[in-house]
Amino acid sequence: MTLFLDRRDAGRHLARRLSTYARREDVIVLALPRGGVPVAYEIAEALEARLDVFVVRKLGVPGHEELAMGAIASAGVQVLDPGILARFGVSEAEIEEVTRKERSELARRERAYREDRAPLELRGRTVILVDDGLATGASMQAAVAALSSASPARVVIAVPVAPPSTARAFAGLVDEFVCLATPEHFIAVGMFYEDFGETSDEEVRSLLDTAAARPSIGGPVMTASAARSSGGHDRIVRIAPQDWEDCFDRFSRSHEGWLATLTTVGAESGMQTEARDLPLGGVVPEPRMKAVSIRLGPLDHFVNHPSSVWLRVGPDGAEKALEIEAADATRTLLEFRSALPTEMVDGIVRLPVEA
Repeated sequence: MTLFLDRRDAGRHLARRLSTYARREDVIVLALPRGGVPVAYEIAEALEARLDVFVVRKLGVPGHEELAMGAIASAGVQVLDPGILARFGVSEAEIEEVTRKERSELARRERAYREDRAPLELRGRTVILVDDGLATGASMQAAVAALSSASPARVVIAVPVAPPSTARAFAGLVDEFVCLATPEHFIAVGMFYEDFGETSDEEVRSLLDTAAARPSIGGPVMTASAARSSGGHDRIVRIAPQDWEDCFDRFSRSHEGWLATLTTVGAESGMQTEARDLPLGGVVPEPRMKAVSIRLGPLDHFVNHPSSVWLRVGPDGAEKALEIEAADATRTLLEFRSALPTEMVDGIVRLPVEA
């Protein structure tokens, strides 16, 4: 069952559940690389919070490397399990040797992701740990254990999806556990995404660079030159309810006739493509019905009891998609083609004339 378009889509929806942490100087969003970075990027942008990566390396017991005797993480954090150390009789020299090897790999990864930026100070902060989903949760568990040595004031885990048993385990492990879906039928995290392609090191660096350049509450002020160079990513703009009617009217007039795809995502129904590459007729509020009508070719799709409206805007300022969420959390996404087809002239589709 597909629930999210991609990792960034999942991050945008997680951000709405985390709105109580918006515009707070003490909040830091930490991503578990690599897949957690696109999710965390959207959360940090929506909350106007600082973003960093939290690289975790397991310390395996010598001769039983699959068994963790501890973990190391960003900012010099180390945690050891005294019970495991005593059970296997691990010596100080062995701990130092394993730690040295893993510290070297951790440093390599941090250089690749963070480059010359120093880790953010976590002591006394509210830290939101983010990944693209949990299966067994082993990496997240190591991150939580390692993070404890950094003395944050509050730890929040935010993930789009996890199996019920994993969600229950983490709910008692941190101050707050936020998960959008806990489906019973759970094989792998990727089954809940339409696009779950591998996140590259280059994408991680690009997102971290962009996040570092933009202004955030409690972070550095972005210079004009940095603002100009930090583009390349879409922005999500929330439309206030009092502006919906004007937004729909302007949107309809600007994009009438443009080819669009209509997708709905519901907790029970999953992701459904209702229409593909049909000309937009308009987006019309229906006050008496407490609904919004999306007219796409011969289709008249109704979003009943809308609760939120967003526009996705490209780096060049062009509107790329409209998303409406209903009171029952069903999301409707109206998305334009990335390129205009040959049958479009001045943005209007020239449909064939029937005989």
